[in-house]
Amino acid sequence: GEHLLMRCIKFLSANHCFSQNFSILANWTFSHCLDQADGSNDLAFPQYMIPNNRNRDYGNCTYDHRHIVNTSFLYSTPSNWSNAWVRRIVGGWEFSTIFSAYSGDYLNPSAGQDNSRTGVGNDRPNVSGPSLLSDRTIARFFNTSVFSQAPLGTFGNAGRNTILGPSFVNFDLGVGRRVRFVESKEFELRFEFFNVLNHPNFNDPSTTLTSANFGRLTSAADPRIIQLSAKLHF
Repeated sequence: GEHLLMRCIKFLSANHCFSQNFSILANWTFSHCLDQADGSNDLAFPQYMIPNNRNRDYGNCTYDHRHIVNTSFLYSTPSNWSNAWVRRIVGGWEFSTIFSAYSGDYLNPSAGQDNSRTGVGNDRPNVSGPSLLSDRTIARFFNTSVFSQAPLGTFGNAGRNTILGPSFVNFDLGVGRRVRFVESKEFELRFEFFNVLNHPNFNDPSTTLTSANFGRLTSAADPRIIQLSAKLHF
């Protein structure tokens, strides 16, 4: 069976409701996941680079996000203003935010060709140094120069899932208000801003040595999205 080891330590979790119409929830998790394969579909295709030596594939899980941070904030404006017009205009608004961030996936370097001549198709290349760059760019997200094809008849020395992918940072904002116009009916107006800072969250780059886009970022998740909704509650 597939060997899996999961270490997870939650360092911080806080939830507090304040008396002045707002509350905050925050947590930070550090975790480390190790296994020998990314799936359990061994009957459909081989998972290991060397079928009779799966220890060569022991390494980081693909979704080994070392750091995960989530924070939510909710604030409601007071409705007890002494001035009636101020109470009608300012009171009853609700502001909510959600901030999420986590470190990137661990990606598997692939040779893109059968250097070992085993016909398995899971060859990895040779690596001569760390792939992590201090200055990562769209055109060169990791150090592609440290990877090279292994000689024919041999397996590459690169470990499985050793390339750190792009991190994820997202900030959502919601603004809404309910207005009661008769005793049993309310009108709700809500504005929602997804990825309000328009922060680019890039998808994982190609890690296949023979690909023309090896080490390049070629796509990203959604940009800023604004949504307006109106509801009648009765």
